[in-house]
Amino acid sequence: MHTYVVMGVVFSLLALVFWGVGDFLIQKTTRLVGSWKAVFYIGVTGSVILFPFVIGQFRFLSWSEIGLLLFFSVLTLVASIFDFEALRKGKMAVVEPIIGLELPITIALSVIIRGEDLSFFQAFLMAVVFVGIVFVTTSKRVSRRSVHAQELNHSNAESRRVYIFEKGVLFAIVGALGMSGINFVVGVGSQDISPTMTIWFIDTFLAVFSFLYFVMKGNGEWKNLWSDIRRHPRIILLQGILDNAAWFTYGVATTWVSISIAITVSQGYIVLAVLLGLILNHEKITFLQKVGIGLSLGGILILSALVADHFI
Repeated sequence: MHTYVVMGVVFSLLALVFWGVGDFLIQKTTRLVGSWKAVFYIGVTGSVILFPFVIGQFRFLSWSEIGLLLFFSVLTLVASIFDFEALRKGKMAVVEPIIGLELPITIALSVIIRGEDLSFFQAFLMAVVFVGIVFVTTSKRVSRRSVHAQELNHSNAESRRVYIFEKGVLFAIVGALGMSGINFVVGVGSQDISPTMTIWFIDTFLAVFSFLYFVMKGNGEWKNLWSDIRRHPRIILLQGILDNAAWFTYGVATTWVSISIAITVSQGYIVLAVLLGLILNHEKITFLQKVGIGLSLGGILILSALVADHFI
């Protein structure tokens, strides 16, 4: 039993690395070709790579499991579009901690539906993460308001701070809600069906549906799918491989440990994604946002270490 738990944590750590680099590349891809095309390329990549491993599993699928996988696939499509739009429009250092909200939501689903345990201190750390997210989602802007009395005498302006939502934040919030659902259903599908079948089915649905979306748009955009790959082959293929590798290793991890353990450990990917965004994108954030990032990332890391240590 101890060996299985350790392997589950190891695969969760692998998902951490794959997601951290993968999200950075997904942001690049969405800004090059758009969110729908990024979804299509990820779906095609996973469908092709995983197909040889699921051929022998088709005969074991029941109609109820197929219906469940279809539901998982629709949820994944909707959540992925919001998630990718958040990455496309927002700063990596701001968007990723918000998406980190999927951690407590996923754990809540695991506790309520799967009956997993949650301590008071874990709930406290989730509150710390939420406070950090509130700080991260605001951006300081300075505006000047003329004061009529002073304008007549001194022509001075009064400065004040105004906090507004960062670009991509609303998409990230909705994406976090959807991604928490995906985390849960992929874990359930991996435990009850298999990791390879669950991820392959979702990938195939994403590829087929997004392709039909391009065809139905009627502007011939589907004809550019191959030309986009030829223009940006490395980044498109690499983001597809890494994202699928992340979901696969996470799915395998949930077969050895509980969903809450796998998600808490793997959520450390936010640290890597944020650091990549700051270093390579030269992204600028305010002091308040830095405090928020510290709170949210620190809370996630402590929670991950605490849960993993408790169960190991």
